[in-house]
Amino acid sequence: KRAKIHDHHKTKIVIIMIRSISTVKSSSLLFFCTILPFLLSTTSIMPSVVAFSGPVALNVKVSLKPERRDEFLTVIQKDAVQTVATEPGALQFTLGEDTETPNVFYFHEQYNDMEAFEFHKKTPHFLEWNDFCGTDPFTAETVVNVYQCDDAPPAAPMERSTFCLNVELCIKAEVRDEFMPVILNNQKGSRAEPLCRQYD
Repeated sequence: KRAKIHDHHKTKIVIIMIRSISTVKSSSLLFFCTILPFLLSTTSIMPSVVAFSGPVALNVKVSLKPERRDEFLTVIQKDAVQTVATEPGALQFTLGEDTETPNVFYFHEQYNDMEAFEFHKKTPHFLEWNDFCGTDPFTAETVVNVYQCDDAPPAAPMERSTFCLNVELCIKAEVRDEFMPVILNNQKGSRAEPLCRQYD
């Protein structure tokens, strides 16, 4: 179930349960993310981000008009498959639907670096997706978060539909040093669980 937003001393915790309907990935993954500022372009669903070196990941949320669902799934699943199949710098493209709100979808994408991410935005499959986005298929503004990541060991292969948690933590600056070892220990323990497929 969708968790409520808990606001304890301005620390926001948002937990969203997603059923994965399409998972494509390579054998190499990324882990722990630091959010970066970005600006949404008026001509593209993808943001322009502050330049940085190293791996990059995206979390995207779209809210779809019901009558555009089938067209959306055709376009985005093609984008997901082609991204990992044809782009050397693409590591993962996972698509899932909210378990409580029909036609609300989430993507998680990972790339080797910013150059690979920029390459992705010039590919035919992305341009087809971008054209679809220009046809007014959404009921709400698309949310795109871009992250800088560190390397991590490969995650277990995903060979079936899974349930995913999209968790947003807004931590007070003064407790960051205390928070980091706790969340990393949680990540380490979760990855050791037999039914945990991925924790990034």
